[in-house]
Amino acid sequence: MGARTRHPARSDARAGPQAELRPPPTFTLLGDQLEAVGLVRRQPDPIDGRRRVLVLTDQGWRSWSRLLERMQQRSALFTLTIEEQNQLLSLLQKVETNRAQIPTGFLI
Repeated sequence: MGARTRHPARSDARAGPQAELRPPPTFTLLGDQLEAVGLVRRQPDPIDGRRRVLVLTDQGWRSWSRLLERMQQRSALFTLTIEEQNQLLSLLQKVETNRAQIPTGFLI
């Protein structure tokens, strides 16, 4: 596994709608549960100290890494090299961009 990239922390109130997982009150409850089991901690937002953000703990990063490893073991996409994954992404983006130009009823 390569070096992990730490993404900026997110406020639990903003992360819910942004991730389209749950409405904010439910996401806050999920944050409480994750904090209770030691996967995340809340800390002041570095930009707006009035807010709190969720940050993965070391245990949270270990759990995240294990989850990614399991996904890699079970996903056909992870059998592709990084170059092949980038090529596939590029091709899918091209298909999506050109989709509007395909006549209705045309099948590939």
